[in-house]
Amino acid sequence: GLPDLQYSIICEGASHVKTGGRLVYSTCTLSRAENDGVVKRFLQNNTRFYPSLPPEISRLAGDSDGTGITLFPHVSHSDGFYIAVFTKKD
Repeated sequence: GLPDLQYSIICEGASHVKTGGRLVYSTCTLSRAENDGVVKRFLQNNTRFYPSLPPEISRLAGDSDGTGITLFPHVSHSDGFYIAVFTKKD
């Protein structure tokens, strides 16, 4: 049930973003279902948002699909995290 809960959380957050504003989705799990799966579902159902991951963050990536990055402990020398950033269109 965690992917569904995470999807609900990102959608609630998105409802409070102003036009041109940014939404950051980050988890402390390496679960593809909670990360890539939630983000893919979010983008399919929220067409006013587009991925806008800053290049500075992309450089940290141990794994990136262009939408978000996964930080792996053995690569980034940090805890495992997933980070995605979206901007709301006009």
